[in-house]
Amino acid sequence: NAGVSPEPAVLRALLGVPGIALVVLGLYDRWLWRVGPAGAPILLGTWRGSLLSSWRDLDDPSRPVSPVEVFVVIRQTATSMTLTLLSAESRSWSIASSINRRGDGQHEIAWAYRNEPLTSLVHRSGMHYGGGLIAGVSRRRPERLEGRYWTERGTTGDIVLDCRIDALADSYEEAQRHYLEASRLTAARSTVASPS
Repeated sequence: NAGVSPEPAVLRALLGVPGIALVVLGLYDRWLWRVGPAGAPILLGTWRGSLLSSWRDLDDPSRPVSPVEVFVVIRQTATSMTLTLLSAESRSWSIASSINRRGDGQHEIAWAYRNEPLTSLVHRSGMHYGGGLIAGVSRRRPERLEGRYWTERGTTGDIVLDCRIDALADSYEEAQRHYLEASRLTAARSTVASPS
């Protein structure tokens, strides 16, 4: 019946050992796994960097391709990780990802993704699937990530991520705003810290 309190025995069972175990597991998965110097790399946040593609313009194949500014948003817990790549022209979502520890103790991040361009650019670059690999991560809190990606269209490229902030962006424009705010805060702190 609506409005009737659960039996005290049911409440005791839910709040007993199983309930405590679930709370502890939830806390570990979300936050506690990040404590300590050892374990999987902590990648959580919005990374800024560049992507250099082997793609060539069909109208002018000899024209060199310039690096493209990208942001990679990594949402990470002890048991899951997603990567979202944001650029001015498209967005990629990971459909599978993993962090693997190699025999030498370093970690590699591998993912498969789906990329969707802006609607106005579909004629030039359609939706596609691909994969990426960042290898050689040896630090718990790395400051730089380097890797490669490839697409089902036969193109490949290099990706370098060399700056990270805690905020998790949902769009390219939001990531730009977060980094602008972070640089203003850094400049303000430098001004305060430096003697007059």
